[in-house]
Amino acid sequence: QEEYVAPICELIETDLRFAVYSKNLDSSKRNGNNRFAAGVRKFITAPPLYVCRRKIDVKAEIESYLEKTFYDLSTVSLNDCNNYTEMRSIANERYCLNLADPFLPDGSLDQGLDFIDILRNLESFVSSYNYNMIEQNFVQRKAER
Repeated sequence: QEEYVAPICELIETDLRFAVYSKNLDSSKRNGNNRFAAGVRKFITAPPLYVCRRKIDVKAEIESYLEKTFYDLSTVSLNDCNNYTEMRSIANERYCLNLADPFLPDGSLDQGLDFIDILRNLESFVSSYNYNMIEQNFVQRKAER
């Protein structure tokens, strides 16, 4: 599988990245990989291969590789989530790949309390916040006078 599927995964990932990052190019340059996509799509949509009594489902392997790669890179930089969402869409259009959405936030998590800080100062947090069961969030208590 490393010799057979891994190079295909990397080529598809490169093609998807090129498609997303080359939006500003004119359409004749951007659509240059249509023959590549058509050839790979036939290969991906083919039934699983059986080699030495091992089943190799190329489509499942590629989907797994791309989902893992997009998730890992999205967690490193949440600002790129939109790019990876667009790559998933292009992968579906070009290669008939169904990639799962990792359901990561579309922005930075620096908007409130940091979970690590809460754990470090748990007693302070418990004495300063109430839990709103209806809205499912923590609400800061009013300061006592």
